[in-house]
Amino acid sequence: MTIAPIPANETERLVALETYDISGSQPDSVFDDLTKLAAHICQAPIALISLVGKERQCFRSCIGLEATGTPRDISFCAHVIVQAEFFVVRDALCDPRFADNPLVTAEPHIRFYAGAPLITSGGLAIGTICVVDHVPRDLTPAQKDALLALSRLVVNRMELHRAMAAKEKGEAALRQAATLQKAILEGADYSIISTREDGVILTFNAAAERMLGYTAAEVVGRLTPGPFHDAQELAQRAAELSRELGRPIQPGFEVFVAKAQFGAPEEREWSYVRKDGSRFPVMLSVTALRGDAGRVIGFLGIARDITERKLREAALRQAKEATDAANIELARANRLKDEFLANMSHELRTPLNAILGMSEALQETVLGPLTEKQARSLQVIHESGTHLLSLINDILDLSKIEAGKVELEIGEVNVESVCNASLCLVKEAAHRKQLQVSFSPDDRVKSFRGDERRIKQILVNLLSNAVKFTPAGGSIGLEIMFSPNPGAVSFSVSDTGIGIAQQDVAKLFQPFVQLDSGLARHHQGTGLGLVLVRRLAELHGGSVKVESKADHGTRFTITLPTNSCPKGEPDTVREAQNTPAVPVQCEDASSQQPLILLAEDNEVNILTFTTYLEAKGYRVRLARNGTEALELARMENPQLILMDIQMPGMDGLQAIRRIREDDELKETPIIALTALAMPGDRDRCLAAGANEYLAKPVHLRLLVERVTALLYDEVHLVTK
Repeated sequence: MTIAPIPANETERLVALETYDISGSQPDSVFDDLTKLAAHICQAPIALISLVGKERQCFRSCIGLEATGTPRDISFCAHVIVQAEFFVVRDALCDPRFADNPLVTAEPHIRFYAGAPLITSGGLAIGTICVVDHVPRDLTPAQKDALLALSRLVVNRMELHRAMAAKEKGEAALRQAATLQKAILEGADYSIISTREDGVILTFNAAAERMLGYTAAEVVGRLTPGPFHDAQELAQRAAELSRELGRPIQPGFEVFVAKAQFGAPEEREWSYVRKDGSRFPVMLSVTALRGDAGRVIGFLGIARDITERKLREAALRQAKEATDAANIELARANRLKDEFLANMSHELRTPLNAILGMSEALQETVLGPLTEKQARSLQVIHESGTHLLSLINDILDLSKIEAGKVELEIGEVNVESVCNASLCLVKEAAHRKQLQVSFSPDDRVKSFRGDERRIKQILVNLLSNAVKFTPAGGSIGLEIMFSPNPGAVSFSVSDTGIGIAQQDVAKLFQPFVQLDSGLARHHQGTGLGLVLVRRLAELHGGSVKVESKADHGTRFTITLPTNSCPKGEPDTVREAQNTPAVPVQCEDASSQQPLILLAEDNEVNILTFTTYLEAKGYRVRLARNGTEALELARMENPQLILMDIQMPGMDGLQAIRRIREDDELKETPIIALTALAMPGDRDRCLAAGANEYLAKPVHLRLLVERVTALLYDEVHLVTK
C-alpha cells in the first residue's frame, strides 16, 4: 500500500481548512443533495464529500456508507489533494498503490474510485467530492465534468457557510460589545458623559444621574457645558488655557477639549454643581474619540467624586501641621531641657569645684597643718561633696543617654588596669566595713576595645552597690571571664549581701526606683546607678545579667564584645585620644617658677585654684574674662593658660581662638575648664585650640598632673 505524500503547502492548506469550520457546523441538506446528485450522475452506489485533515479524513456528507471518516494514511482522497487534480482508480485490486489497502480488502471493498478536488479561492485543495463502486469501471467525460462542477458547488457552499458564520460572529460581537458598553455605562461608579465633536451630549450614565441629580432625558441632546458646571470656574480655566496655549480660549466646551483633541487625555480637578445647587470636587478626564483616518468624532468625559479624598488630604494636612507643631514644640522643649541641664551643671559644679578643691588642698596641708578633728571634718566635707558630685553626674549621664547624646571614646582598654583602678575607688569604703575584696583576672584576655572611662563607671557603680548592700564582715569580688567564640569579655561583680527577691529584679533597671527593703531604705542614692550600668553596656553592644536570691547575695555580670561595636548614630562614637603620661620632674629642671595665666570669673574658684597652684610652686596671673586673658597672654607670655569657658564678654572659646592666631602664643599649652560638661564640649574646646579639657569640679591633684604633663617634655622645662 502506498501512503500519499504530504503536500508542500500542507501548513497553509490546514489553516485554510480550519477557517471553514466545517467539522463543527450543523448538517446542511445542500451537501447531501450534492452527494446524491454525484452518485446519480456517476451511477455509483457511494458518494462522499471528504475533508482531509492532518491525520484523518472526515465526511461532510456521505451516501451509501455509514462511516464518518477514515485515517488519512489509507484514504484515497489523500492522493487527490497532493496534485489538486481529478483522480481516478479504475481497479484498486490491480493497482499496486491500493491492492492491499484495508478499504479494498475489507469493507467497503472499493474497486473503483473517482474524486474531484475541492479547491478554495486561494488555490488550496482541502478535500474532495468523490464516487466509489464495488466493481472495476470508468467515468464518461460528461460524468467527469459533472463531478468537477459539483466540486465547485461544494466549495461555493462552504464559502457561504464561512461568510454566514463570520457575519454571525460579527453580529454576536457587536451585541456583546453593546451589552458590555451598557453594563459599563450603567454599572460604573464614575460619571461617564460622551458628546459629539461639537459638544452635544450623547450619553449620560446612571452614575452621572446619581452624582448630579439630573436624568439622562434632561441632559442628552444639550450642549456641554451643561448646568452642572460653574461659570466662574470655566472663565478662570479659559484664562489659564489662553495664557498656556497662546491663543484665546472661550469659556465653554473648548475649555474641556482644547488640549485633549490634540493629544493624550487631559485630567484635571473641577467642581461639579448638582441639580440642588450643591458643589463637590471631581477629577475629570477628557479623551478624544477618533474615527476613520484619526478624525475626532466626539469626546468622552469620565469624572469621579473626590470629596472623600479631599477630606482625607485636609485631615492629613492638619495632622502634618499638628505633627510639625508638636515636633517644633518638642525640639524647643529638648533645647530648653539641654539648656537647663547645661545651666544646672554649671551652677552645681561651680560651688562643688570650690568645696572639693579647697577641702582637697586643706587635706594636703597646703595652708598649714591640721588637727585630728579638722582632718576628720575635712574628710566628711570632701566625701559629701564627692557623693553630691556622683549624684549630679548620674542624673546628667542618664539625661544624655536618654537623649542619645552620650559620646563613647573607643580605644584599647587594659582589663587588669581598669579593674584595679575601679577596685581602688571602693577599697576605702570596703575597708571601713571590714569587707574582704577579691579579684580574679583571666589571663586569656589582656585588653579589648571600649570606652575606658565608661567601663570604669560601670564597674565602680556595681562595686559601690556591692559594698553598700553587704553587711560588715562579708565579701565582694570581681571576676573576669573570656569567651573566645564570639569574642567577649565578662565582668562579674558578686557579693554576700542582702540579695534581691525574684519579684524585685525587674525593678532594678527602672530610673529613680530603689528596692523597698528595710536595708535599702537606709542607703543614699538616686536609683540611677544600675540604669546607667545597663545603658552604658548596651551602648557598647553588650548586656547585663543578674543572679540573686534574698539574703544570699547578688552577682551582676556585664558582657561586652572584645571588638566593641557601639549602638547608636555614627557620630556618637569616636576614637579615644591618648592622654600624655605625667612625666617626672628631674633634678636639673629650671628653678624659675612657671607662670600660669588663670582666666576665671568666679571668686571662689579663683581662690581655690590660686591657693593650690601657688602651694605647688607655680606663679599665677589672673584674668576675669576673655578679653583680659587675651591681653595678659600677649603681655606676660605665660608658660600655660587655664581657660574657663563660660565668662562674661568674650567667652573662653573665643579667647582660645584669638590666642591661637598670635604667632607668639600659638604653641602655648591651654587647658580648658568648664562646669557645663555637656555633650560636644570637649570637641568644641579641642577644636578651638585647647590642648586639654577638664570638667569642673576638678580634682586639684589631677589638674597639677595635667599641668605638669603639658609643661614638661621628658626632662626639659618648656620656657619662653
